[in-house]
Amino acid sequence: MLLKDLVNIVMATVTLGNHQTGLNKPTRPSDPNGIAHSVSNITGTDGLRTTTKSERHAFKADWAAFVLDWKTKYIAGDSLPAAYNGTFTSVDGSSSVNVDYADE
Repeated sequence: MLLKDLVNIVMATVTLGNHQTGLNKPTRPSDPNGIAHSVSNITGTDGLRTTTKSERHAFKADWAAFVLDWKTKYIAGDSLPAAYNGTFTSVDGSSSVNVDYADE
């Protein structure tokens, strides 16, 4: 019963590719963002772990919003946004996901 009442336990980690030694928060659109190697540690309301790729679509949408914001401010000559914070809404919409980068 208690397990069904729990809301998502949220954390997504960014694992490294074979060629990477570390991955920090990206500050420009050209920086690696970790989407290709992201792993979801999110459990659904049923207590079961979601598939590891299930959050990548939300991650990509959030990354696209960061890139658009960065490019818009760059073209306008405004101050650029800080590093990508890696926080987005879970695919099921129940919670916020935080991507775990090395420099967090």
